[in-house]
Order: sequence, then structure tokens, then C-alpha cells
Amino acid sequence: MMPLHKSDAGWEQVQSVRRSMSESRRMGQGICSARQELAFVIIIAAAVMMFVVGGSHVAAQVQSQSGAPDHLQCDALMEPLGIDSPHPMLSWHLHDDRYGARQTAYQIQVASSPALLTAGKPDVWDSGRVTSDESAGVAYNGGALEPSKRYYWRVQVWGERDVPYPVSEISWWETGLLKAENWRAQWIGYEEEEHRRVREANAD
Repeated sequence: MMPLHKSDAGWEQVQSVRRSMSESRRMGQGICSARQELAFVIIIAAAVMMFVVGGSHVAAQVQSQSGAPDHLQCDALMEPLGIDSPHPMLSWHLHDDRYGARQTAYQIQVASSPALLTAGKPDVWDSGRVTSDESAGVAYNGGALEPSKRYYWRVQVWGERDVPYPVSEISWWETGLLKAENWRAQWIGYEEEEHRRVREANAD
């Protein structure tokens, strides 16, 4: 095949085809570049939306994966018997090992049965939400406690960004006699019949 020269009849046609092909390539590259830029802008916008709008939601998910408050104690004891204080001290631990995690509020609920707590109906005391980082030695501040009775309680706490942690497991404490007048037992032991008659006659 002989090469074409500028003087040949087909020279101009070949150059025209080459110019058309080059223009098409340039247009194609421009369209491809525009599409890439558009895709990049969409990705950046989506990332910003997730950070700004979804930030609290992400924080809530991370915090909800942290455990509920644990180590619930009454007067520094776990599920104690014979508590004689009318205002026992309640304590718990925040179960969150993340750096900077802290409690910002709490709510204590006390009921006469576990079922009432589970139903969200504390019939003894509900502290309501209290804005505080205090988690040790929080005094019971409900109505008068009855002697020799078991009370069930749990705590809900909030953390950063006002996000709640899972509610704690239910714990309990049992009161003692509380007051001296509640002692009604009689002494148990051997007693001579003569001594018994004297005692019952209130004689000296």
C-alpha cells in the first residue's frame, strides 16, 4: 500500500476523519471527567450528612453497646439483709470502658416487687431524672420503710449527648426491725417454775 501525500486526492478526507476522531476522544474524556467529579461530590455530601445528621445516632448505638450499670449496692452491700437505716445509701458502677465516658444523670426506682419495676410502675419511690454524676451514696428518699420487708430497685443512667444506657438489672435490700418497739420476741431458755410464777406476777 502506497503512502498518501498532501497532493493526493484522499489526503484531506483522511485528515478530516482524524480530526473527528480526536474531537470525539476529547469530548468523551470531558464527559468521563464530569461524571467522576459528580460522583465524588455525591460521596462527600453523603459523608457529611452521615456525620452531621447521624452523629447522635451513631453515638447512641455505640453507647447502647456499653453495659448497663452494675454492682448495685445498698449501704455498701450487695442484696443485704437487716438494713435498719430509714434512708439507706444506694450505689452503682457505670459500665463503660470508653475513654472519657461519664454519667450525666440518673433515675432510681424502688418497688415492692420485681414485676412492678419491669412494668415501669415503682410503687415505693421514683427519684425522677436527676442531673448528676453521683453514683455512690445516693440516699433513698421515698416514704417510710416497713420493717422486715424486701424492697426491689434498679437505676437508669444517662451519658454524653443525653443518651441513655440500658437500665440496670433489678437488685434488692431487706429491712431489719428498724425501731426498738418492733422487737416482740420472747427470751428462749430454761426457767424454774418458781421463777416463772414470780415473773408473771411482776414481783421483785
